[in-house]
Amino acid sequence: MHAFHSHRPLWHLRLSSIALWGMLLVFLLAMGMGLLAVLHASVLAMKGTIFCVCLVVALALLYRLMAGSASCPLCRNQPLVAKGCQKHRKAHQLLGSYRLEVASSVLLHNSFRCPYCGESSRCLVRERCVAEEDS
Repeated sequence: MHAFHSHRPLWHLRLSSIALWGMLLVFLLAMGMGLLAVLHASVLAMKGTIFCVCLVVALALLYRLMAGSASCPLCRNQPLVAKGCQKHRKAHQLLGSYRLEVASSVLLHNSFRCPYCGESSRCLVRERCVAEEDS
C-alpha cells in the first residue's frame, strides 16, 4: 500500500470526501423538504428548502476546491474529480459513482483504491527516514 508524502493532500482528500457525502445528503433533504413545502403549502418548509439548496452550493464549492488538490500518491491523478480518463479494471463503484466509492473508503476504512491506477493507498503520511551520521 502507498502512503502520502505530506499532510496537505491527505486533509484535502478527507475534507472533499466529507463535502461530497454532505452534498449528496443535503440535496436529498432539500428534495424532500421541497416536496413537503409544495404539498402542504408551508412557508417554513420552503425556507428550509432554500437554506438546504444554499448549503448544497456551498458544499459543492468546497468539494470542488479541495478535490482538485487531493491526488493519488502513486499516479498523481485526482481520484475525486470526474475526468474522461479510462478507469482501471479493479476500480469499484458505489451507487454508480467511482467518486462516492473513493469518498466512502476514505471516511470509513482510512484507505482507498485509485480508480485510475487501481492501486490501494492508506490515508496516512509516510514516515521520513533520517540518515544517522556515524561519529
